[in-house]
Amino acid sequence: MHKDGRSISIAFSVSMLFDDKKQPIAIAAIVRDETERFQEERNLKVKLAAYERSE
Repeated sequence: MHKDGRSISIAFSVSMLFDDKKQPIAIAAIVRDETERFQEERNLKVKLAAYERSE
């Protein structure tokens, strides 16, 4: 949830970090705001469903 109350969609990647002895020492994560991409995907699905109904 954005601080202004809007709902956002996120995606994230997580990776373990290891030392020279292959012992885990940390976890790294990257979080991305994917709201726009997810909305575009939803819109395309709606258009596809409408197209398939019209055939």
